[in-house]
Amino acid sequence: MATTDPETSVGASPLADVPPPLMAQLPRLIGLKYLTQVNRWTTVDLLPASLHRATGGDLLQSLLWRTLLRDHSIVDILSIVVPGPVRLLGVPGPMAGR
Repeated sequence: MATTDPETSVGASPLADVPPPLMAQLPRLIGLKYLTQVNRWTTVDLLPASLHRATGGDLLQSLLWRTLLRDHSIVDILSIVVPGPVRLLGVPGPMAGR
């Protein structure tokens, strides 16, 4: 989770559970999350938003998934927005396949 600036949606003090194999690519992962439009925290409703559901199962629509996460057996990303005096956002919580 990270608090965000309500005007720019830029995150500050993020906290995320990143799978160990992706830690070396964390700057790239964060950059791709900002560039990805589908299931973006700035556009999701208040309900948790599954990338799989948002794309109708066509995960290739996600730049983040297509260019990084699919090579690590990630099968979905959950994005959550919690409204309040400061906006909170869900940083990618990749879920590995079985």
